[in-house]
Amino acid sequence: MAVFKRHINIVRQHYGNELRKDMADKIAENNGFLPRPISYYDLDKSFYEFAKNELAINSNGEKIPVIKIIGLQKWAEFAETWGAQDETNKYRDIKLPFITVVRKLDPQPGTNQAALWNIPGQQLWTYHKVPTTQKGRVGMDLYKIPQPTAVDLSYEIRLFSDSILTLNDFNQLVNKVFRSRQFYIFPNQNPMPIVLEGNSDQSNIEDLQSRRYYTQLYEFKLLAYILDEKDFIVTPAIDRIKISAELMLAKCGVVLKSHPCEANSTIAMNIIIKPFGESTFTITSQYNMSIISVNFLENVSSVSMLVNGVAKTLPFSVNQNDTLTFSATKVNYLLSKFSVIGNLV
Repeated sequence: MAVFKRHINIVRQHYGNELRKDMADKIAENNGFLPRPISYYDLDKSFYEFAKNELAINSNGEKIPVIKIIGLQKWAEFAETWGAQDETNKYRDIKLPFITVVRKLDPQPGTNQAALWNIPGQQLWTYHKVPTTQKGRVGMDLYKIPQPTAVDLSYEIRLFSDSILTLNDFNQLVNKVFRSRQFYIFPNQNPMPIVLEGNSDQSNIEDLQSRRYYTQLYEFKLLAYILDEKDFIVTPAIDRIKISAELMLAKCGVVLKSHPCEANSTIAMNIIIKPFGESTFTITSQYNMSIISVNFLENVSSVSMLVNGVAKTLPFSVNQNDTLTFSATKVNYLLSKFSVIGNLV
């Protein structure tokens, strides 16, 4: 018998750096270039939504209501103001089952950032760089935020029920949701983990004269952080940059090739100056010769020559062991060539 799967997830899942980028984009979604601020109200709201949606169970075909009680309100006050009462009971007792969510009013220093303290000095960090255009010049604005303030919030979820089956179903659901120890919620799109700290039984079944019901307590810790939008700062960055560069190039040598022949014959000295090479250099003459001409082969406009430090004009004589200095004027910094022609004497 063939089995057809109708719903297949073909969207490629992101991992690693791609997933981090997706999360960063989600945090700033619909809020310009800055993350959304986070307050205790946002944390309480997100936790309540988690309890209402992720820990939702049914009893007798009806969804068990979830009531949010932030703070240590008196139970009697809650019972008087809550409308879900049992109309079939002449005492109009609260209708079972139901779930309550309570946050303790003692936020603790946070452990969200690996239990590390905030960097001192209220330093601001660049969160985003936004290109701008002012008076025809392209610039940039820096959006800066401080390091978030970590805080741990303790929540208590209680299930009140007169059925042990409902209690078992809820306990099974809680353990399933926290089978990986933690569950992430997203206050204003910021990921924060909830950790199950433990559970205990607070059932009131000792007094046989009173109403008998079961109460199961679950304790949770939200590893959260808060962000105050008053601390966000937008500052203009430099909109015009002047860059000066000094090239420190290694000195390139000069290639000298001479072709002597017999006495009373000619000698040719082919000189190649490499790119960025020194255009003034000195050699020691190995021959007695008479320099009669200079040929500018490539990228050279003129050449001046000195013998033993004395400037010479063509033609002139050079003795063996004399120092012969050439100073070439190059058209540009590229490869240069010229040739010196003379006669051996």
